[in-house]
Amino acid sequence: MSVAEEGNRVTVHFESRRPDGTIGETSYDDEPVVTVLGAGTINPAFDAALHGMRIGEKKTITLSAKQAYGEYKKRLIFKLKRKKLNLVDEPEEDQIVRITLPNGNRTLVTVLSVTKTTIVVDANHPLAGEDLTYQLEVLGIEKDS
Repeated sequence: MSVAEEGNRVTVHFESRRPDGTIGETSYDDEPVVTVLGAGTINPAFDAALHGMRIGEKKTITLSAKQAYGEYKKRLIFKLKRKKLNLVDEPEEDQIVRITLPNGNRTLVTVLSVTKTTIVVDANHPLAGEDLTYQLEVLGIEKDS
């Protein structure tokens, strides 16, 4: 049976849980993730955990907030003028919307409040500031060709 090594294409399902046990995110509701080990396309802690795993193997890892989505940063909460956002639909509290930043980059933000002229958003990842426990399950391993 093959073992996941640097350069292998690995297919994996994952599920994260917050400290209270609620699911933070899961791939089981959708397609598994396919990544090349060592390519830098996934969280380095996941990459390290997948090394040495076999098809069908499951592993649990716990990541601190800093290792997962980073510490929660209050400076990422800001007020924007609605007319500059060109939103297609009326934003609602707790909704995640895509906005264009002044530098031209697009990002997802969570709407905190809405007035006629402004919208207050949180640009932190929804799981920022949380320690997370991940269950990883390797579904496939393809050797580097």
